[in-house]
Parts: sequence; structure tokens; C-alpha cells
Amino acid sequence: SPSIPPPTRLYLPACSSLSKDASKTRSFSWVSANRSSSQTKEALQSRRVGRKMISLPRKCGSVFVLSAVVTLLQLNMVGAHVTMVCSATHKDRIGETTFFLGTYKHGNDMTSTVNGQIHITPPSGVTQQHSFTTTCSTGLIPYTATTEQVINSFRSFADPYVFGGHNNTACKNIKGHEGQNLVKSDSQISCYLAHPNPPDDFEWGLPEYRGNSLPYCLGSKTFDIGVWWVAPVYGTLPGTYKLEVKNADVELQPGLNAPCCMETSANRYGGGSQKGAAVYMGVSTSKFGSACLTDVPDSVLTNAQNAKPTTCDGSMYTIESGFVCPIVCNPGYRAIGNLICDNGRWTTESFKCSNAPTCSLPSTSNSNLDSALDTGIIGVITSEGCSSITESGTHCYYTCSGNRTGLGQIQCNPDTKWTSGNGYEGCATLSCALNPPPLMCKSTLAYTTCCASGGP
Repeated sequence: SPSIPPPTRLYLPACSSLSKDASKTRSFSWVSANRSSSQTKEALQSRRVGRKMISLPRKCGSVFVLSAVVTLLQLNMVGAHVTMVCSATHKDRIGETTFFLGTYKHGNDMTSTVNGQIHITPPSGVTQQHSFTTTCSTGLIPYTATTEQVINSFRSFADPYVFGGHNNTACKNIKGHEGQNLVKSDSQISCYLAHPNPPDDFEWGLPEYRGNSLPYCLGSKTFDIGVWWVAPVYGTLPGTYKLEVKNADVELQPGLNAPCCMETSANRYGGGSQKGAAVYMGVSTSKFGSACLTDVPDSVLTNAQNAKPTTCDGSMYTIESGFVCPIVCNPGYRAIGNLICDNGRWTTESFKCSNAPTCSLPSTSNSNLDSALDTGIIGVITSEGCSSITESGTHCYYTCSGNRTGLGQIQCNPDTKWTSGNGYEGCATLSCALNPPPLMCKSTLAYTTCCASGGP
């Protein structure tokens, strides 16, 4: 089975500088090891599901997040678009998620690589960047396939599949840089729908782990999916991810709806002159710890549409540590944080449906920083009540650009802007030896290692 070589460069904060810099990127360059010279065509019997195409509730308008393995599918026409987005994580691969972007083929032949990159920003705020050089296949996926059918194809399809002039390795046989399978029979796999009630004015994707929902998000056209582009991320945590494709060529143009509209440098399919946009979404990523054996508490589902979601009660599969439960709030309420299985318990303190004023991530680009705050502030550290959407009155530790760390906290105000909070001092270079707050050490796997050498 082919394997993905190690990345040529991996950006990690040095132990001498405990900083979170989202302007830095982890750059990966994957060899297209899954391309075979053999052009033996594998027959595939694909059954179309007797379901009509549905129009997703909202078009993509601005920004979204997501994590793990990303695959892009190409369409059989002049120019191809992202048509489906899924991800996978496994309990044996802590802190790793692979995203899959599905597509149909462009013209009569696929190129071995696609121009551009995908930028994946996990909860830590440190972006990992991937080039498009590796594909895999789950056979031909009908555009009418349900979430459950797509996920089962990731787990079961095992043969090479000729598509777009290339012999593509089955996704379950693709290996990571350490030789491990990126997808296993018991991997936690999700595909993403357009969020029916996103937490803010940006567009969001919502994870689905099984069921009859239709994850096809190209738009009105009906093209079957034949190949996935693969992008693993490492050293991350579960929570809200941001996904953005930049400068891709004609084979990875933006689809009409979220999350397929993540290519930001071109117009969306069927969207006229409307550009694609980055996507935010809750992504499961394996964490250390025990599985959750109890159902989601009733108390956390106040003002939620999907009370007692069956995808989170453990009746369908084991809820491993790092699992993100998809909760949709009632109209007029916004989801604050993510409901995550963390070492055998649900993070009920970090999620709720709220109708109070909220703040988006702090930054000058979002125009939500008080004039007294450091202009280098670029985000918050994910913690209780603090995430991509934060309720007014909450104090949060924050992240800074330029290899600097935020000292003290900032506060979300009722006017939806951020101002100085508890112990605020601004952005500064900070050594682990200066005893940074324990929360900073726990915010990412990289910082845990850093602080162990000199912090608390």
C-alpha cells in the first residue's frame, strides 16, 4: 500500500517561545505515491439511491472551519469543483485528523497534482498548509448517496479504481507519514452538511456521522464523485476548524453551498460573480482518554433543536475521546463552543445555546478590537466559554501574531467587541520558564511538550 512521506516542513512553536502565531503555517508537500502506472480499469457496480437532489438551506457567504482528512472530488466536465467534504480520525492516532475533498474529473484526464493549497486552521490557531498531490478513491459515489453510504464506502472499498486516467488507491489503504493507515474500519468518519442555523453571520459546516442526509454540496448539477484529495493534519485538538482553499486550478473550483465553497479565489458554481469563502465547522479529533459511555445530559440541550441526538448516545458506535457532537440550536439562539467527549465525560461547561450578544474571533480584520487593545491579537485559546463564538461577559486568553503570546485576558463586550480583561498586558515574547498560565500549556499538544520543560 502506498504511503504519504513525512512533510518537508512542520512548523511547531519552539520551547523557548510559548507563542501561538496564526500567521505562521505548517507546510506539507506530499508525494503523489498513490498514482500507479498500471491503467487496469476496475469494474464497479454502483447503485443509485432513489432520492431527489435537495438544495441546501444556505449558500456560502464568508468563512467556515473544519479538520482531519480532506478529499476533493472532480467532475466530468470542463472545470471541476469541490462536491463533498469528509474527515476521519482514529483513537490510536492522537491529535490527527484527515480531510477528504471529493470531486469529479476535469475533461478526459486528471492531472497528478492541482495548483493551490488548502489552509487548515485548528483550534490552536496555527495554520497547516497542504499542496494537492495525493488522491484516493472509494469507488464511484453517486451524487444521491447518503452520509451513511459515503462513510461505509470509506471503510469497505478496498480495490484500486481507475478514474480520470489514473489508477487511484483505495482510501482505506492510504498511509500517513509514519506508515499508519489514515482510515480504518473503526475510524470516526464524518461528512459535512451546510449548517441550518450557523452560530454567526459566517457560513458553517455541520458534521454528520451516519443517516440519510445528503452531503453533496456542489449545487444543482448532478455529478458522481470519483476521487478524493487527501490532507492530514497533526498535533491538533477537537473543536472548530477553519478550511480555506487558495489559488486552486480548474479542478478544484468552489461549489455553491457550504462546505464545498471553500475555494476563495474563484466564483462559486452556479453562484454568478459570488466568490467562494472559507468554512468553519466542528471537527472530531482523537484525544487521550476514555470513551464516553453515558448519553448527552439533558441540561446542555436547552434551546437545542435536536434534543438527544442519536449520533451522540453511543448506540450506533463507540463515542471516543475527541468526538464532537453536532448540536443545532433553536432559531434565535447561537451555539457557543462545542460539545466534546473528553476522557469519558461531555464538556457541558463549554457548550450552550445562547441568545445573548456574542463576539467572533478577535482581530483587526474582523473590526472587533477596542482601540486600546494590541493590534497583533488574532484569536482566543479554546477553553470554557471561549472559542470561535464567545458570549458577552466572558474573559478569554488570546493569541498573537509575530511569535508573541498574549499576557492576561480580553473580554467580550455586549457591543460584540473585545476589550481588556483580567490582567491584560498585550502581546509579548514569553518563555516557558516564566510560568505561563496552565491553560496555555493545555491548549495544544505542542504547548504541552513546551511547558513540561519549564512551565507549570
